[in-house]
Amino acid sequence: MSENDRCSCHECSCAVEPEAASKPEPPPISTPQSEDVSEALIAWLRSHDHEDVIPLIHARRNYGVEKYGTTLQTHNGRDCVEDALQEAGDLLQYIMQAMMEDRGDIWARMPPLLNAISAIRNITLMWEA
Repeated sequence: MSENDRCSCHECSCAVEPEAASKPEPPPISTPQSEDVSEALIAWLRSHDHEDVIPLIHARRNYGVEKYGTTLQTHNGRDCVEDALQEAGDLLQYIMQAMMEDRGDIWARMPPLLNAISAIRNITLMWEA
């Protein structure tokens, strides 16, 4: 194993899979099977008592339409699990950054994040069922 195969933090000896950092994904495409993910997620959130997260989903949906010209669609040619894994890695780093930079208001600002994490946990439990 070469030096490039090691974590860059220099405090651990974990092996880093090069593709784990950022597996290039193709631009999303639209297919006849495509469905709007946000609408299905909002319906699920309503039916599972997570209404408090819906404004976040609306905001992210609107941002996606503005940036990409479309909503997140199923069957879009991308590996959605890989995308989620990369986003989870970013989320963990953002949370650590918030803890490290604590300006005294971190816990007052955490409820929306904790609500979103709770919804993530609950929706992933559906896969196990």
